[in-house]
Amino acid sequence: MKKRRLGHFVPWVTAFLTNRSTKPIQLRDEVEIKPKEAVKYLGIWLDTKLSFDTHRDEAIAKAGTSLEALRGLSGSTWGVALGSMRRIYQAIVIPQMLYGPAAWFQPDLMSQRQIIQTVRKFTTIQKRAACLISGAFCTTAAEALNIELHLMPIRLQLDQLTKAVAIWIRTGPAFAIPDGLVNRRTSDELKLGGYTPMEAHAWKKGGCLLAPPGTLAGKWES
Repeated sequence: MKKRRLGHFVPWVTAFLTNRSTKPIQLRDEVEIKPKEAVKYLGIWLDTKLSFDTHRDEAIAKAGTSLEALRGLSGSTWGVALGSMRRIYQAIVIPQMLYGPAAWFQPDLMSQRQIIQTVRKFTTIQKRAACLISGAFCTTAAEALNIELHLMPIRLQLDQLTKAVAIWIRTGPAFAIPDGLVNRRTSDELKLGGYTPMEAHAWKKGGCLLAPPGTLAGKWES
């Protein structure tokens, strides 16, 4: 399962994460890399279990730092206007916090409990930002702040981003579409490791790529 999931990454990342010993990995030109619990590749933190806990923690920490900078621009009687604060939050904090969600947030493969635990910390960051933007009390309900400031709830943002990536890949050039999105694997193959995140969008109930065969929606333009 682990090797299949790492198939899209460069060989040194695969070797780095699947190496169970404490011995360093020897590369070309006598370059030596010592094993770590997590490694950053293309902006995504990959850990040995592919739980992406490290990535989420790093993203939340970075967003928290940006919020402190945002705090310096806010004030009840001075500072940046509400509309400008909202644009700054959406242009800077949101991309930092929700970077690469298609890699670490897959609602079709997660239980409801896992989804709630994953979304909770990000929701806290958005509520803090909403209080800074609006000047509201910290006891104000997060849902009310989202409505008043026209902020999409974090869960919906994550759903939108992950589904957009799946549709983008599925409607792209034919040579770049993973075979699992076009041809469903057999039951015996699925027993070995289950669906990949992208396959879940195509074959699981409720997936954004699921369409009856032979219909116009089932034939994507390549």
